[in-house]
Amino acid sequence: MCKEVSLVEAIESGCDFHSTCASLMFPEEWERLGGEKNPKGKPKDKTLLKLRGDSKSVSFGLFYGKSNIGLGDTLGIPSTTKDLIEKYPEEYKEYMNEYEDLYVEFIDFTNLGRDTQRSKLDFIKREHAEKRFLGEVVTADDLITRFFTVFPNIKRTLAECANTGVNTRRIRTLDPIGRVRFFPKAMHVPEEVGGKEEMNNGEEGSIRRKSQNTPIQGSAASMTKYAMCILNKYIEDNDLDHKIKFCLPIHDELIYIAREDFAEEGLKLVIDKMEEAGKFILGSGLLKAEGAISDHWEK
Repeated sequence: MCKEVSLVEAIESGCDFHSTCASLMFPEEWERLGGEKNPKGKPKDKTLLKLRGDSKSVSFGLFYGKSNIGLGDTLGIPSTTKDLIEKYPEEYKEYMNEYEDLYVEFIDFTNLGRDTQRSKLDFIKREHAEKRFLGEVVTADDLITRFFTVFPNIKRTLAECANTGVNTRRIRTLDPIGRVRFFPKAMHVPEEVGGKEEMNNGEEGSIRRKSQNTPIQGSAASMTKYAMCILNKYIEDNDLDHKIKFCLPIHDELIYIAREDFAEEGLKLVIDKMEEAGKFILGSGLLKAEGAISDHWEK
């Protein structure tokens, strides 16, 4: 949906999505540890596997509207520069004492010489970004910045969705169905103080996160529902309801019960129709479905 060329090409080549993200987000570490240039699966090396896991947490987190604080909690790392300072107070004091002249130069140039807490945070943020202050410690902000630098089309698309939601109080899914989610109006300010509608920072942040998430989650839901519809029609049109029946949807998974002598054919039917639904929603056949046959309930 974001038309991120590097990732589309990786999917077209049969590469593993999350390993590809990791290889592009951490190219030096990935190459130094022997990671494949075009990874087809999960790496075996534990450090490479961790990089893949971090990349997965970032991509899923951002797509689902997670903030830097939520991502930091998920990964067990400092979320922001402030968290970094609070976690390493002694290192912070030592660094500020040692580089006091550099800090004075910084605030003279950026903040008209004002020594404030904000100035200190901005200074340490710059020093950390340049890997002079605790450069080996990764924050959630670092990962988000790196992800959006590597994948600018994703950043642009998410920003456009967020702005649309805030400005119009509604967001559409990006698929042909175009389902709409509306956001309630903020409380109106009394007429005696202007009578304007105001949106506080918390409300705006919530709408931004939901507006980034809805087009993705909503399109995925449309895909699953469309697959159920075309499967049901095919089963009815071909008089197959005595051989295979719909049982249960679980997020993006569809469970059918089939006669044993029809199981293989039924599995192929379900996979084909799910991929047809993916092509309809996304406009391409890149998204593949996976399936399995079992004679008992599985987790």
